[in-house]
Amino acid sequence: MKTNNIFSIEEFKTNIRRNSRLLGIDLGKKRIGVAICDDKRIIATPYKTIIKENFEQFLSELIMIIEDNNISGIVIGNPI
Repeated sequence: MKTNNIFSIEEFKTNIRRNSRLLGIDLGKKRIGVAICDDKRIIATPYKTIIKENFEQFLSELIMIIEDNNISGIVIGNPI
């Protein structure tokens, strides 16, 4: 099931498939941190840091990460 929806947290919990991997994104001014959780969604592990150069480059890299790692959802955070 591939959808392009934005959900509230409660909607996200009910719409995400069981045993699916999620991608966590922490947006910074110069760098974007990317983490991937295990398929049981117990722990997230840092995957890579993307240096912001331009939006197209970032989007291309993100799509490749999503496809290569069978990602079912994205969670965006605010690193503080």
